[in-house]
Amino acid sequence: MDLFASRRNCQCTLWFSMARRDNPPLRVNAFAHELWPRKLLYAFPPLRLIPPLLGRVRRERLSVILVAPDRRGAPWFAEVTQMMVGQPWAIPQFWGGDVSGSRCNRGVTLSGPTSPGLAPERDRLRQGGLSDKVIQTIQAARAGSTTACYRPKWLGFQRWCEERNLERLSCTLGSILSYLQLLVDRGLAHSTVKVNGAAISSCHEGFGGRSAFSQPLMSRFLQGVRRQRPVVHASSPAMGPAVGARGSGHRTI
Repeated sequence: MDLFASRRNCQCTLWFSMARRDNPPLRVNAFAHELWPRKLLYAFPPLRLIPPLLGRVRRERLSVILVAPDRRGAPWFAEVTQMMVGQPWAIPQFWGGDVSGSRCNRGVTLSGPTSPGLAPERDRLRQGGLSDKVIQTIQAARAGSTTACYRPKWLGFQRWCEERNLERLSCTLGSILSYLQLLVDRGLAHSTVKVNGAAISSCHEGFGGRSAFSQPLMSRFLQGVRRQRPVVHASSPAMGPAVGARGSGHRTI
């Protein structure tokens, strides 16, 4: 659920708006809503709203991806860092530069040994006898924005497994493909299905020393999805007005 969105840049089915003209599916002003759903939240708030947001996240123990500027002198920065290190439900994400204008997510996730980024993968590496420092270095190979992107997709798969009494870390490849097929049936694009598969594979223990994503059946499945849902590239007409590009306010997670 996006807490601070507009009709132009919302990326979630459920979202709050800062302006009444957007006619959001929830309402204007997220803070006026007494209870936020206990699901992963996405927040790219104005700077003045970061402190009250942090207070609510802490009190209600909510899960949130917070995108904020890397301003280590800001009064709220220490609290964000503390939540990231000490609380398993917070996923702060920082990016450099000015926050005015673009709302694009260009950042990296600050992560430490206790960061919640991809805890199942970390546990699996620990079981392989690796130290926390080695694991931290291995996980640093993945961009922070990728970690933040994988998190909600893994949680979605985890909920699906729980509803079916499946072991999320060691379920069969057929179960993983069944979940991805559900996404295909919902009309999701090949690229989205592929990212979900990669997110699941990053946490799943794999098969015979190979990740779920590297299995031949997974590759064939994704090839089939690509054929069923080819990417359509819009082309500008030879004559007439130029087709405008999407505004810089668009953001993805």
